[in-house]
Amino acid sequence: LLAQQWMPVDIYVGGVEHAILHLLYARFISHFLCDIGIINHKEPFQKLLTQGMVQGKTYRTLSSGRYLKPEEINNIPKRDLEVKWEKMSKSKYNGIDPEVYVTKYGGDTIRLFTLFKAPPEVAIQWDIKAIKGVYKWLWRVWTLVQEHIKDTPNHSINKSDELLLSATCKTIKQVTVSFKKKHTFNVAVAEMMSLSNVLKGVSNSMSGSKQYHNSLLVLCKLLTPFAPHISAELWEDLRIASNKLEIYQDEGDVSEQEWLKWTEWEVPVSNQVELVIQVNGRKRMQLSIEKGLSKEKTKEIAKRALSTQMELNTSDIIIAPHGRLVNIVTN
Repeated sequence: LLAQQWMPVDIYVGGVEHAILHLLYARFISHFLCDIGIINHKEPFQKLLTQGMVQGKTYRTLSSGRYLKPEEINNIPKRDLEVKWEKMSKSKYNGIDPEVYVTKYGGDTIRLFTLFKAPPEVAIQWDIKAIKGVYKWLWRVWTLVQEHIKDTPNHSINKSDELLLSATCKTIKQVTVSFKKKHTFNVAVAEMMSLSNVLKGVSNSMSGSKQYHNSLLVLCKLLTPFAPHISAELWEDLRIASNKLEIYQDEGDVSEQEWLKWTEWEVPVSNQVELVIQVNGRKRMQLSIEKGLSKEKTKEIAKRALSTQMELNTSDIIIAPHGRLVNIVTN
């Protein structure tokens, strides 16, 4: 039987109103077939995900209970007006025409907004500001790729390579877990945004390098299920830089690529930490030091580094509460 071969289904996604219809029927039939020995599984679905609704803002008069169109509210006293977020409905005049927003911001933006706004099981409010924010982020990712393509190939080893590799591997893991196991798509998008921030932060020193290029390829692959159209464009654009850097890039569209694999050993374990040096509570400099140094050694490094900028007296008090911050109190 095909039912025996293909089932149980990995995940059932539906609204709460389906719980007493489709879901109940499917479970009843599956239990019945299992009881009479035709199939060997009782439950037809391994996981149930009940998605939330998209809500729109409604306006209603308290005196009559009548729902108003947005253009009618100017004629209603504020004390008689009730404003709420409710499930979109023609009768409540709170629906929107998605084609208008798709035309203005693109299908990828609207798709990404609905995934990023909240966890899938929670209702989301139609928010123009949030839509614009997602649109701006996609534009920033586009800009990172275009600037990288234009840059001269950089074959040198950069001190930020390890930082970027670590951030990239962490993102692969977090997006994979959020996307495939937990189905918390909003968390997956947030992780990709974090990686883009890291890429932006090191773009001046690393754009055009192999590690920067590989991290952009990873971001492009991870973004594909969420924003497929811009990902496909960026994937093809990155071929230009792949040729310059002599890096092999898989043939075919980005949607045809295998999902990225993450294992613990791929994340480099850094033996460096960032040390912040303050003078009278104000940050003066920051440098990388070896992990696990004693407080005395940390004080010595901080004093030596700061002596290039200012003159320290022997009476100055140096406080190192932990290995990542040193505060020097001058007399």
